[in-house]
Amino acid sequence: QQQQQQQHGPLSKPSSSSDTEAGCFPVTKLSPMCQSVKMSCGLTNLGNTCYMSSVLQCLAALPPLKYALHQGLDLHGFASPCPLKAKNAPCTCCLMQNQMVQQLVTPCSQAIRPSGILQFLHLFSK
Repeated sequence: QQQQQQQHGPLSKPSSSSDTEAGCFPVTKLSPMCQSVKMSCGLTNLGNTCYMSSVLQCLAALPPLKYALHQGLDLHGFASPCPLKAKNAPCTCCLMQNQMVQQLVTPCSQAIRPSGILQFLHLFSK
């Protein structure tokens, strides 16, 4: 599976016949995982960020993304570490992965600030 991840990336659809047409992960793995992984925490409004926060909440609730993050998969699809991170440059994949992981590990009774995404929001439009 790790070799397949390196060839296709963690979020691309594998060509295995055992996988279903529902997406990149077998439904048999998604169903139990969705029941065991909690919902993400709330997000603090940082001034006109409610729509951005809604999108982040929706992304954090997607079963394939939750599965990938729960398994510790790299969302880049690179076999090696992020080339931008090595140059100390902002990377949209790294920002999203860090945000989603933070949302999923923070207790539901707390809210977090999506300031990393907001700070580099202009990168997502490029």
